[in-house]
Amino acid sequence: VGITKSTSGTVTLSGVNTFTQAVSVTAGVLSFATSANLGDASATNTLSVNGATLRFTGPGPGAVDLTANRVLTIGSSGATLDVTQSTGIVTLSGGIAPASTGNLIKTGAGTV
Repeated sequence: VGITKSTSGTVTLSGVNTFTQAVSVTAGVLSFATSANLGDASATNTLSVNGATLRFTGPGPGAVDLTANRVLTIGSSGATLDVTQSTGIVTLSGGIAPASTGNLIKTGAGTV
């Protein structure tokens, strides 16, 4: 089981989620405050964004490492990574997948 966000608007994930499959965002905004909101961080719990936004809203000062297992794949329509807090830091330890075809746009006051 994973998550596919394919509609406009914003969906906010909360709590510790233990699902093991991919998180895919193809429209609107998927908002999270901790890595645990996005699943179990296993090798199958990857992230893909295509024409949508992944938003980190962690409380300031807040930092999140999306872990070495979570590779970010950016689709041909690109991806936006929004770090809302000026003290927020998002680390992509898993990096960006070589198969990515779009651009990554960083928005918000925080750091990637």
